[in-house]
Amino acid sequence: MALARFQSNEPDRFCYATSRWDALLYDARRFDGGSLASAETEVRNAVYTGRVDRDFARAESEAQTFGREVFARLYSSVGRIEDGDGPSWVARAHDLIGQVDGFESLRMEIDGDPDLAALAAASMMSSVSGSLEDLVEDDGDCDSAGLPSAGDRVRAALRSAVKTARRAVGEAREGLAGLAPGLGSTPAVQDQDGSDRMRLAERLRSDARLRDLIQRAGRMQRIASAERSSVTEGVEEIFDVTRGNDVARLLPAEISKVAHPAMRALLLRDLAQRSAMVYALRSNEPMGRGPVIGLLDISTSMSGEPHRWTRAVGLALVGTAQREKRTSVVADFNGGIARARKFDRSGEVSDLLSGRRFDSLVDGLMDIASTGVSGGTSFDRALRWSLDQVEGGGSDLDRADLVIVTDGCDSVSAEVIERLSTLRDRTGLRLFALTINGGAIDSNLAAVADSVVDLDSTDDVGSAVAKAGWSR
Repeated sequence: MALARFQSNEPDRFCYATSRWDALLYDARRFDGGSLASAETEVRNAVYTGRVDRDFARAESEAQTFGREVFARLYSSVGRIEDGDGPSWVARAHDLIGQVDGFESLRMEIDGDPDLAALAAASMMSSVSGSLEDLVEDDGDCDSAGLPSAGDRVRAALRSAVKTARRAVGEAREGLAGLAPGLGSTPAVQDQDGSDRMRLAERLRSDARLRDLIQRAGRMQRIASAERSSVTEGVEEIFDVTRGNDVARLLPAEISKVAHPAMRALLLRDLAQRSAMVYALRSNEPMGRGPVIGLLDISTSMSGEPHRWTRAVGLALVGTAQREKRTSVVADFNGGIARARKFDRSGEVSDLLSGRRFDSLVDGLMDIASTGVSGGTSFDRALRWSLDQVEGGGSDLDRADLVIVTDGCDSVSAEVIERLSTLRDRTGLRLFALTINGGAIDSNLAAVADSVVDLDSTDDVGSAVAKAGWSR
Protein backbone atom coordinates (compact mmCIF):
# COMPACT_ATOMS: atom_id res chain seq x y z
CA MET A 1 0.00 0.00 0.00
CA ALA A 2 1.47 3.35 -0.99
CA LEU A 3 2.24 5.76 1.82
CA ALA A 4 0.66 8.55 -0.18
CA ARG A 5 -2.71 7.25 1.05
CA PHE A 6 -1.87 8.39 4.58
CA GLN A 7 -1.93 11.90 5.92
CA SER A 8 1.39 13.72 6.00
CA ASN A 9 0.70 15.94 9.04
CA GLU A 10 3.02 15.75 12.04
CA PRO A 11 2.21 12.78 14.32
CA ASP A 12 1.15 13.16 17.94
CA ARG A 13 3.97 12.51 20.42
CA PHE A 14 3.95 11.68 24.13
CA CYS A 15 7.42 10.54 25.17
CA TYR A 16 9.47 9.96 22.00
CA ALA A 17 10.24 12.21 19.04
CA THR A 18 8.67 10.05 16.38
CA SER A 19 9.14 11.44 12.89
CA ARG A 20 6.54 11.75 10.17
CA TRP A 21 8.28 8.84 8.39
CA ASP A 22 8.05 6.64 11.51
CA ALA A 23 4.34 7.44 11.76
CA LEU A 24 3.69 6.71 8.09
CA LEU A 25 5.43 3.33 8.26
CA TYR A 26 3.52 2.41 11.40
CA ASP A 27 0.16 3.56 10.05
CA ALA A 28 0.66 1.66 6.77
CA ARG A 29 1.12 -1.58 8.73
CA ARG A 30 -1.62 -0.84 11.27
CA PHE A 31 -4.07 0.09 8.53
CA ASP A 32 -3.67 -3.31 6.84
CA GLY A 33 -4.60 -5.22 9.98
CA GLY A 34 -2.76 -8.21 11.40
CA SER A 35 -1.02 -8.45 14.75
CA LEU A 36 -0.15 -4.74 14.96
CA ALA A 37 -3.76 -3.63 14.58
CA SER A 38 -4.88 -6.31 17.05
CA ALA A 39 -2.29 -5.24 19.63
CA GLU A 40 -3.29 -1.60 19.32
CA THR A 41 -6.93 -2.59 19.85
CA GLU A 42 -5.94 -4.50 23.01
CA VAL A 43 -4.13 -1.44 24.34
CA ARG A 44 -7.08 0.82 23.49
CA ASN A 45 -9.54 -1.46 25.28
CA ALA A 46 -7.33 -1.64 28.36
CA VAL A 47 -6.95 2.17 28.46
CA TYR A 48 -10.69 2.65 27.95
CA THR A 49 -11.56 0.18 30.72
CA GLY A 50 -8.97 1.55 33.15
CA ARG A 51 -9.82 5.22 32.68
CA VAL A 52 -12.58 6.66 34.87
CA ASP A 53 -13.87 9.05 32.21
CA ARG A 54 -14.49 6.14 29.76
CA ASP A 55 -13.59 8.40 26.80
CA PHE A 56 -13.33 5.97 23.88
CA ALA A 57 -11.90 8.49 21.37
CA ARG A 58 -9.22 9.54 23.84
CA ALA A 59 -8.31 5.92 24.60
CA GLU A 60 -8.06 5.19 20.88
CA SER A 61 -5.80 8.20 20.26
CA GLU A 62 -3.55 7.33 23.20
CA ALA A 63 -3.24 3.70 22.10
CA GLN A 64 -2.30 4.73 18.56
CA THR A 65 0.32 7.24 19.71
CA PHE A 66 1.77 4.75 22.18
CA GLY A 67 1.96 2.12 19.44
CA ARG A 68 3.76 4.50 17.10
CA GLU A 69 6.29 5.30 19.79
CA VAL A 70 6.99 1.64 20.60
CA PHE A 71 7.42 0.98 16.87
CA ALA A 72 9.71 4.00 16.46
CA ARG A 73 11.89 2.91 19.39
CA LEU A 74 12.45 -0.42 17.69
CA TYR A 75 12.74 0.88 14.13
CA SER A 76 14.86 4.02 14.42
CA SER A 77 16.12 4.27 18.02
CA VAL A 78 14.21 7.54 18.34
CA GLY A 79 15.16 10.00 21.12
CA ARG A 80 13.23 10.64 24.33
CA ILE A 81 11.37 13.95 24.69
CA GLU A 82 12.20 15.92 27.80
CA ASP A 83 9.14 17.01 29.77
CA GLY A 84 6.68 15.10 27.58
CA ASP A 85 3.06 16.06 28.21
CA GLY A 86 1.40 12.70 27.52
CA PRO A 87 -0.54 10.59 30.02
CA SER A 88 1.54 9.17 32.86
CA TRP A 89 0.72 5.57 32.00
CA VAL A 90 2.52 5.97 28.67
CA ALA A 91 5.70 7.28 30.29
CA ARG A 92 5.65 4.51 32.90
CA ALA A 93 5.06 1.83 30.24
CA HIS A 94 7.97 3.20 28.21
CA ASP A 95 10.17 3.20 31.33
CA LEU A 96 9.33 -0.44 31.94
CA ILE A 97 10.10 -1.34 28.33
CA GLY A 98 13.51 0.32 28.59
CA GLN A 99 14.32 -1.60 31.78
CA VAL A 100 13.75 -5.04 30.24
CA ASP A 101 16.86 -7.09 29.57
CA GLY A 102 17.23 -7.84 25.88
CA PHE A 103 15.27 -4.86 24.58
CA GLU A 104 18.36 -3.13 23.24
CA SER A 105 19.56 -6.37 21.62
CA LEU A 106 16.15 -6.73 20.00
CA ARG A 107 16.34 -3.19 18.63
CA MET A 108 19.81 -3.81 17.18
CA GLU A 109 18.64 -7.06 15.61
CA ILE A 110 15.75 -5.27 13.89
CA ASP A 111 18.17 -2.62 12.58
CA GLY A 112 15.84 -0.37 10.61
CA ASP A 113 13.56 -3.12 9.28
CA PRO A 114 9.99 -1.74 9.54
CA ASP A 115 8.26 -5.11 9.08
CA LEU A 116 10.23 -6.81 11.84
CA ALA A 117 9.81 -3.70 14.01
CA ALA A 118 6.05 -3.98 13.52
CA LEU A 119 6.04 -7.65 14.56
CA ALA A 120 8.12 -6.93 17.66
CA ALA A 121 6.05 -3.85 18.58
CA ALA A 122 2.85 -5.89 18.32
CA SER A 123 4.28 -8.50 20.67
CA MET A 124 5.32 -5.92 23.25
CA MET A 125 2.08 -3.91 23.06
CA SER A 126 0.00 -7.04 23.46
CA SER A 127 2.02 -8.08 26.51
CA VAL A 128 1.57 -4.67 28.14
CA SER A 129 -2.18 -4.62 27.54
CA GLY A 130 -2.88 -7.48 29.95
CA SER A 131 -1.85 -5.37 32.96
CA LEU A 132 -2.41 -1.93 31.49
CA GLU A 133 -5.85 -1.42 33.02
CA ASP A 134 -4.39 -1.31 36.53
CA LEU A 135 -1.51 0.87 35.35
CA VAL A 136 -3.98 3.40 33.93
CA GLU A 137 -6.15 3.35 37.06
CA ASP A 138 -3.10 4.20 39.20
CA ASP A 139 -2.04 6.90 36.69
CA GLY A 140 0.21 9.32 38.52
CA ASP A 141 -0.34 7.85 41.99
CA CYS A 142 3.00 6.05 42.40
CA ASP A 143 6.56 7.18 41.76
CA SER A 144 9.34 5.06 40.24
CA ALA A 145 10.42 3.86 43.69
CA GLY A 146 7.06 2.33 44.48
CA LEU A 147 5.50 0.91 41.38
CA PRO A 148 2.18 -0.82 41.95
CA SER A 149 1.70 -4.51 41.33
CA ALA A 150 0.48 -3.63 37.83
CA GLY A 151 3.99 -2.36 37.05
CA ASP A 152 5.51 -5.61 38.27
CA ARG A 153 3.14 -7.59 36.09
CA VAL A 154 3.89 -5.41 33.07
CA ARG A 155 7.63 -5.85 33.63
CA ALA A 156 7.30 -9.62 33.87
CA ALA A 157 5.12 -9.74 30.76
CA LEU A 158 7.59 -7.59 28.86
CA ARG A 159 10.49 -9.89 29.72
CA SER A 160 8.59 -12.75 28.14
CA ALA A 161 7.51 -10.54 25.23
CA VAL A 162 11.08 -9.53 24.37
CA LYS A 163 12.15 -13.17 24.26
CA THR A 164 9.14 -14.04 22.10
CA ALA A 165 9.77 -11.06 19.82
CA ARG A 166 13.44 -11.94 19.34
CA ARG A 167 12.50 -15.48 18.42
CA ALA A 168 9.77 -14.25 16.07
CA VAL A 169 12.14 -11.78 14.38
CA GLY A 170 14.75 -14.48 13.83
CA GLU A 171 12.23 -16.97 12.47
CA ALA A 172 10.64 -14.36 10.22
CA ARG A 173 13.97 -13.25 8.80
CA GLU A 174 15.05 -16.84 8.16
CA GLY A 175 11.72 -17.74 6.58
CA LEU A 176 11.70 -14.65 4.35
CA ALA A 177 15.27 -15.33 3.23
CA GLY A 178 14.34 -18.91 2.36
CA LEU A 179 11.34 -17.85 0.31
CA ALA A 180 12.97 -15.37 -2.09
CA PRO A 181 16.44 -13.87 -2.65
CA GLY A 182 17.03 -10.75 -0.56
CA LEU A 183 13.65 -10.96 1.18
CA GLY A 184 15.27 -11.57 4.56
CA SER A 185 17.43 -8.43 4.32
CA THR A 186 16.31 -5.04 5.58
CA PRO A 187 14.57 -3.33 2.65
CA ALA A 188 16.05 -0.14 1.22
CA VAL A 189 14.28 2.98 2.47
CA GLN A 190 12.50 3.52 -0.84
CA ASP A 191 11.11 -0.03 -0.66
CA GLN A 192 9.61 0.24 2.84
CA ASP A 193 6.29 1.81 1.91
CA GLY A 194 4.16 -1.34 1.68
CA SER A 195 2.97 -3.88 4.23
CA ASP A 196 2.99 -7.02 2.04
CA ARG A 197 6.26 -8.25 3.53
CA MET A 198 4.94 -7.82 7.08
CA ARG A 199 1.82 -9.83 6.26
CA LEU A 200 3.99 -12.54 4.76
CA ALA A 201 6.19 -12.63 7.87
CA GLU A 202 3.07 -13.00 10.01
CA ARG A 203 1.87 -15.87 7.87
CA LEU A 204 5.24 -17.57 8.26
CA ARG A 205 4.79 -17.34 12.03
CA SER A 206 1.28 -18.81 11.99
CA ASP A 207 1.53 -21.37 9.16
CA ALA A 208 3.61 -24.37 10.24
CA ARG A 209 3.11 -26.05 6.87
CA LEU A 210 4.58 -23.07 5.01
CA ARG A 211 7.53 -22.88 7.41
CA ASP A 212 8.20 -26.56 6.79
CA LEU A 213 8.16 -26.09 3.01
CA ILE A 214 10.56 -23.15 3.17
CA GLN A 215 12.93 -24.99 5.51
CA ARG A 216 13.06 -27.90 3.08
CA ALA A 217 13.57 -25.58 0.12
CA GLY A 218 16.29 -23.66 1.97
CA ARG A 219 18.18 -26.86 2.73
CA MET A 220 18.06 -27.85 -0.94
CA GLN A 221 19.37 -24.46 -2.02
CA ARG A 222 22.21 -24.50 0.52
CA ILE A 223 23.32 -27.94 -0.61
CA ALA A 224 22.99 -26.97 -4.26
CA SER A 225 25.13 -23.90 -3.57
CA ALA A 226 27.79 -26.08 -1.94
CA GLU A 227 27.75 -28.37 -4.96
CA ARG A 228 28.31 -25.39 -7.25
CA SER A 229 31.32 -24.20 -5.29
CA SER A 230 33.41 -26.88 -6.97
CA VAL A 231 32.36 -25.72 -10.45
CA THR A 232 34.59 -23.25 -12.25
CA GLU A 233 32.59 -20.11 -12.90
CA GLY A 234 32.94 -17.84 -15.91
CA VAL A 235 35.46 -15.01 -15.74
CA GLU A 236 33.77 -11.66 -15.15
CA GLU A 237 34.72 -8.32 -16.69
CA ILE A 238 33.73 -4.70 -16.00
CA PHE A 239 31.46 -3.33 -18.68
CA ASP A 240 29.63 -0.39 -17.07
CA VAL A 241 28.95 1.60 -13.90
CA THR A 242 25.68 1.21 -12.02
CA ARG A 243 24.21 1.74 -8.56
CA GLY A 244 24.09 -0.89 -5.83
CA ASN A 245 25.43 -1.94 -2.41
CA ASP A 246 28.12 -4.51 -3.26
CA VAL A 247 31.15 -3.27 -1.30
CA ALA A 248 33.53 -5.43 -3.37
CA ARG A 249 32.52 -3.50 -6.54
CA LEU A 250 32.62 0.08 -5.18
CA LEU A 251 34.24 2.70 -7.40
CA PRO A 252 37.48 4.25 -6.04
CA ALA A 253 35.69 7.59 -5.63
CA GLU A 254 33.17 5.92 -3.32
CA ILE A 255 35.86 4.11 -1.32
CA SER A 256 37.68 7.41 -0.74
CA LYS A 257 34.67 8.70 1.22
CA VAL A 258 35.61 6.40 4.10
CA ALA A 259 38.44 8.77 5.06
CA HIS A 260 36.10 11.66 5.89
CA PRO A 261 33.49 11.29 8.68
CA ALA A 262 30.76 13.29 6.90
CA MET A 263 31.35 11.57 3.57
CA ARG A 264 31.49 8.19 5.31
CA ALA A 265 27.96 8.79 6.61
CA LEU A 266 26.80 9.57 3.07
CA LEU A 267 28.43 6.39 1.79
CA LEU A 268 26.74 4.29 4.47
CA ARG A 269 23.41 5.87 3.57
CA ASP A 270 23.94 5.12 -0.13
CA LEU A 271 24.88 1.53 0.66
CA ALA A 272 21.75 1.12 2.78
CA GLN A 273 19.66 2.50 -0.09
CA ARG A 274 21.55 0.49 -2.74
CA SER A 275 22.47 3.70 -4.54
CA ALA A 276 26.27 3.74 -4.24
CA MET A 277 28.27 3.80 -7.50
CA VAL A 278 29.58 0.30 -8.28
CA TYR A 279 31.11 -1.48 -11.24
CA ALA A 280 28.71 -3.57 -13.34
CA LEU A 281 30.16 -6.97 -14.19
CA ARG A 282 29.33 -9.55 -16.82
CA SER A 283 30.67 -12.99 -17.60
CA ASN A 284 32.62 -13.43 -20.81
CA GLU A 285 32.42 -17.22 -20.60
CA PRO A 286 29.34 -19.46 -20.58
CA MET A 287 28.47 -20.60 -17.07
CA GLY A 288 25.84 -23.26 -17.76
CA ARG A 289 23.07 -21.24 -16.15
CA GLY A 290 20.26 -21.24 -18.67
CA PRO A 291 16.52 -21.26 -18.00
CA VAL A 292 14.82 -24.17 -16.27
CA ILE A 293 11.30 -25.61 -16.42
CA GLY A 294 10.07 -27.58 -13.41
CA LEU A 295 7.20 -30.04 -13.79
CA LEU A 296 5.61 -30.90 -10.46
CA ASP A 297 3.24 -33.86 -10.28
CA ILE A 298 0.05 -32.90 -8.39
CA SER A 299 -1.94 -36.08 -9.08
CA THR A 300 -3.88 -37.60 -6.19
CA SER A 301 -1.29 -40.33 -5.68
CA MET A 302 1.20 -37.62 -4.57
CA SER A 303 -0.82 -36.73 -1.44
CA GLY A 304 0.95 -36.16 1.86
CA GLU A 305 4.72 -36.14 2.30
CA PRO A 306 5.52 -36.57 -1.44
CA HIS A 307 3.47 -33.47 -2.23
CA ARG A 308 5.26 -31.45 0.45
CA TRP A 309 8.64 -32.39 -0.99
CA THR A 310 7.42 -31.56 -4.48
CA ARG A 311 6.33 -28.08 -3.35
CA ALA A 312 9.72 -27.57 -1.67
CA VAL A 313 11.54 -28.57 -4.87
CA GLY A 314 9.51 -25.97 -6.76
CA LEU A 315 10.38 -23.23 -4.26
CA ALA A 316 14.05 -24.22 -4.25
CA LEU A 317 14.15 -24.25 -8.04
CA VAL A 318 12.83 -20.68 -8.28
CA GLY A 319 15.04 -19.45 -5.44
CA THR A 320 18.17 -20.87 -7.04
CA ALA A 321 17.23 -19.52 -10.48
CA GLN A 322 16.56 -16.04 -9.08
CA ARG A 323 19.90 -15.92 -7.30
CA GLU A 324 21.62 -16.88 -10.55
CA LYS A 325 19.53 -14.47 -12.67
CA ARG A 326 17.96 -17.32 -14.62
CA THR A 327 14.43 -17.54 -15.98
CA SER A 328 12.40 -20.36 -14.47
CA VAL A 329 8.98 -21.91 -15.00
CA VAL A 330 7.20 -24.01 -12.39
CA ALA A 331 4.24 -25.95 -13.79
CA ASP A 332 1.87 -28.26 -11.91
CA PHE A 333 0.58 -31.21 -13.89
CA ASN A 334 -1.88 -34.06 -13.46
CA GLY A 335 -3.92 -35.08 -16.50
CA GLY A 336 -2.58 -31.92 -18.13
CA ILE A 337 -0.89 -28.66 -17.13
CA ALA A 338 -2.93 -27.21 -14.24
CA ARG A 339 -0.83 -24.11 -13.43
CA ALA A 340 2.30 -22.62 -14.99
CA ARG A 341 4.13 -19.69 -13.42
CA LYS A 342 7.01 -18.03 -15.22
CA PHE A 343 9.60 -16.16 -13.13
CA ASP A 344 11.83 -13.96 -15.25
CA ARG A 345 15.30 -12.80 -14.23
CA SER A 346 14.07 -9.56 -12.71
CA GLY A 347 11.50 -11.30 -10.49
CA GLU A 348 8.44 -10.54 -12.62
CA VAL A 349 5.95 -13.42 -12.47
CA SER A 350 3.24 -14.33 -14.96
CA ASP A 351 0.81 -17.20 -15.51
CA LEU A 352 1.64 -18.78 -18.86
CA LEU A 353 -1.84 -20.28 -19.18
CA SER A 354 -3.97 -17.20 -18.49
CA GLY A 355 -1.45 -14.46 -19.25
CA ARG A 356 -2.14 -12.62 -15.99
CA ARG A 357 0.68 -11.12 -13.97
CA PHE A 358 1.23 -11.80 -10.29
CA ASP A 359 1.63 -8.75 -8.08
CA SER A 360 5.06 -9.84 -6.86
CA LEU A 361 7.64 -12.60 -6.80
CA VAL A 362 6.38 -13.62 -3.38
CA ASP A 363 2.82 -14.02 -4.69
CA GLY A 364 4.10 -16.43 -7.33
CA LEU A 365 6.03 -18.42 -4.75
CA MET A 366 3.03 -18.55 -2.45
CA ASP A 367 0.98 -19.88 -5.35
CA ILE A 368 3.45 -22.77 -5.68
CA ALA A 369 3.31 -23.44 -1.94
CA SER A 370 -0.48 -23.45 -1.70
CA THR A 371 -1.42 -25.74 -4.61
CA GLY A 372 -3.19 -29.00 -3.69
CA VAL A 373 -3.43 -32.42 -5.35
CA SER A 374 -6.08 -33.71 -7.74
CA GLY A 375 -6.66 -35.91 -10.79
CA GLY A 376 -4.60 -38.49 -12.64
CA THR A 377 -1.23 -38.30 -14.40
CA SER A 378 -0.20 -37.68 -18.01
CA PHE A 379 3.51 -37.45 -18.72
CA ASP A 380 2.87 -36.98 -22.42
CA ARG A 381 0.73 -33.86 -21.98
CA ALA A 382 3.11 -32.33 -19.45
CA LEU A 383 6.20 -33.02 -21.55
CA ARG A 384 4.59 -31.91 -24.82
CA TRP A 385 3.64 -28.61 -23.21
CA SER A 386 7.19 -28.17 -21.85
CA LEU A 387 8.78 -28.92 -25.21
CA ASP A 388 6.41 -26.42 -26.84
CA GLN A 389 7.76 -23.78 -24.42
CA VAL A 390 11.36 -24.65 -25.26
CA GLU A 391 10.69 -24.58 -28.99
CA GLY A 392 8.41 -21.55 -29.05
CA GLY A 393 8.99 -19.71 -25.77
CA GLY A 394 11.36 -17.08 -27.16
CA SER A 395 14.99 -16.39 -26.33
CA ASP A 396 14.48 -16.77 -22.57
CA LEU A 397 13.32 -20.41 -22.79
CA ASP A 398 14.91 -21.76 -25.96
CA ARG A 399 17.68 -23.58 -24.07
CA ALA A 400 15.72 -24.52 -20.98
CA ASP A 401 16.46 -27.64 -18.96
CA LEU A 402 13.56 -29.78 -17.72
CA VAL A 403 13.11 -31.04 -14.16
CA ILE A 404 10.25 -33.45 -13.41
CA VAL A 405 9.22 -34.51 -9.90
CA THR A 406 6.74 -37.38 -9.83
CA ASP A 407 5.75 -40.76 -8.45
CA GLY A 408 6.20 -42.07 -12.00
CA CYS A 409 2.76 -43.62 -12.50
CA ASP A 410 2.55 -43.19 -16.29
CA SER A 411 4.27 -44.07 -19.57
CA VAL A 412 5.70 -41.82 -22.29
CA SER A 413 4.92 -42.10 -25.99
CA ALA A 414 7.53 -42.68 -28.69
CA GLU A 415 6.65 -39.30 -30.21
CA VAL A 416 7.60 -37.42 -27.04
CA ILE A 417 10.80 -39.43 -26.63
CA GLU A 418 11.76 -38.53 -30.19
CA ARG A 419 11.10 -34.83 -29.59
CA LEU A 420 13.22 -34.93 -26.43
CA SER A 421 16.09 -36.63 -28.25
CA THR A 422 15.92 -34.15 -31.13
CA LEU A 423 16.01 -31.13 -28.81
CA ARG A 424 18.88 -32.63 -26.82
CA ASP A 425 20.93 -32.84 -30.00
CA ARG A 426 19.90 -29.43 -31.32
CA THR A 427 19.86 -27.18 -28.23
CA GLY A 428 21.63 -29.18 -25.54
CA LEU A 429 18.41 -29.61 -23.55
CA ARG A 430 18.85 -31.63 -20.36
CA LEU A 431 16.23 -33.63 -18.46
CA PHE A 432 16.44 -34.39 -14.74
CA ALA A 433 13.91 -36.70 -13.11
CA LEU A 434 13.21 -36.97 -9.37
CA THR A 435 10.99 -39.86 -8.29
CA ILE A 436 9.21 -40.20 -4.95
CA ASN A 437 6.59 -42.30 -3.21
CA GLY A 438 7.81 -45.58 -4.68
CA GLY A 439 7.59 -44.40 -8.28
CA ALA A 440 9.84 -45.34 -11.18
CA ILE A 441 10.32 -43.31 -14.35
CA ASP A 442 9.25 -44.92 -17.65
CA SER A 443 12.27 -46.82 -19.03
CA ASN A 444 12.19 -44.96 -22.35
CA LEU A 445 12.16 -41.61 -20.53
CA ALA A 446 14.94 -42.74 -18.20
CA ALA A 447 17.05 -43.60 -21.25
CA VAL A 448 17.05 -40.00 -22.46
CA ALA A 449 17.28 -38.38 -18.99
CA ASP A 450 20.58 -36.91 -17.87
CA SER A 451 19.90 -37.92 -14.29
CA VAL A 452 17.27 -39.94 -12.42
CA VAL A 453 17.23 -39.71 -8.62
CA ASP A 454 15.02 -41.78 -6.33
CA LEU A 455 14.16 -39.49 -3.41
CA ASP A 456 12.90 -42.47 -1.39
CA SER A 457 16.33 -44.09 -1.38
CA THR A 458 18.11 -41.35 0.56
CA ASP A 459 17.64 -39.71 3.93
CA ASP A 460 19.04 -36.48 2.54
CA VAL A 461 16.63 -35.24 -0.09
CA GLY A 462 18.52 -31.96 -0.40
CA SER A 463 21.70 -33.77 -1.41
CA ALA A 464 19.77 -35.92 -3.86
CA VAL A 465 18.29 -32.85 -5.52
CA ALA A 466 21.72 -31.25 -5.81
CA LYS A 467 23.14 -34.41 -7.35
CA ALA A 468 20.40 -34.38 -9.96
CA GLY A 469 22.32 -31.49 -11.49
CA TRP A 470 19.52 -29.01 -12.20
CA SER A 471 21.15 -26.36 -9.99
CA ARG A 472 24.24 -26.00 -12.17
